[in-house]
Amino acid sequence: MYSRYQIMVISICLALAAPGFVTAFATPIANPIVVTFQDTHAERAALDTFQGEISNAITVEYGSIQYNLMKMRSIGPMVFIGHGNDNGIEDKAGVVSAEQMQTEIQTTAAPQIFLLACDSDEIASMDKSGRTHGYNYMVDAELAAYDAVIRIKLFYGQIESAIDTFNTFREVLTSKFTGEREILWMGLSMLDPGDPTGGGTPEPVFSTREKLNAIRVFVLGCVFALIGFGIEVAKDKLIEAVTIECAGITMQSSKLVQVFNYVNDYGIGTLGQAVNGIYGGWGDMATDWLDTSVNCLKTWTDRMTAGEWAAFIAIIALEIVVVILTAGSEAWVRLVAGIGFAALEAATIAICDAHDSNYYPASTLMDAISGWDT
Repeated sequence: MYSRYQIMVISICLALAAPGFVTAFATPIANPIVVTFQDTHAERAALDTFQGEISNAITVEYGSIQYNLMKMRSIGPMVFIGHGNDNGIEDKAGVVSAEQMQTEIQTTAAPQIFLLACDSDEIASMDKSGRTHGYNYMVDAELAAYDAVIRIKLFYGQIESAIDTFNTFREVLTSKFTGEREILWMGLSMLDPGDPTGGGTPEPVFSTREKLNAIRVFVLGCVFALIGFGIEVAKDKLIEAVTIECAGITMQSSKLVQVFNYVNDYGIGTLGQAVNGIYGGWGDMATDWLDTSVNCLKTWTDRMTAGEWAAFIAIIALEIVVVILTAGSEAWVRLVAGIGFAALEAATIAICDAHDSNYYPASTLMDAISGWDT
């Protein structure tokens, strides 16, 4: 049994220490907090990239005591790094569901939350506060980390540092396209066992996202066809908007000209300043991205078999022939042709997506054909 004296001493010690404990558990944390789920190669790469750019970031493991204490006190950005898809994010014990991730998001006051995982945009969209950012489709670990770093630096007003990070991001992106650096996908392999990167299934699958993508391609094709139809119909009126005087051959300023001037002054001019600040000029930008574009094309073409090449060339040739044959036709004829090509392209992409073994819709016709049955 404790004596009255011992009890008194312990009580005094607890009273003196209590404010320290309260302060430790209540003090807001303004530093960025990085939450890891596992220790895979891709996750380590993302973490190293992030810590290399933001040295004062605090790293904690999901589910740990430190994590549960810090998430409630966070008033700075919070970054979750893990392999995932729209159903959740994988950790050592299994899968943290999308619903559970929403609970994690709702219990923190962090002004910015980043989900560095494949297909995490759907989880992010469940947060109606608008502070959560996710990614569509497959995402590379290092590139996602750079993207989060740039957004966080802009949040803190560190403009120059954000530009420096963007330049590094551009170099890393180029090196990944050229094959100099490994692409590190952040997909959820546990839910998609057919693909070790987290994006595949053992059998061909036609996912809801791929179906919606085919509809989107058709709708956009129809919209562009209607825009072309509208331009043809309105062409005569647009020409009349600018009159040419015989004496002196001068142009009278019209609303059309004013619109062009406005775009040039406030659109192209502002864009030119941004390009000069980042790349040094339009020529330098074109030079920097030329190799990347060539390697992107090479990646697709290397994956295409002779049969896939024949199908792609046949579709392109058909489009060219029809455009030539309808060049002098009425506007409605070209409208019908445009809608027909939209249907052809959407159907081709849908058929190819239905025969591949991943959940991700093709972005272009060549991407669809080159990914047939893969």
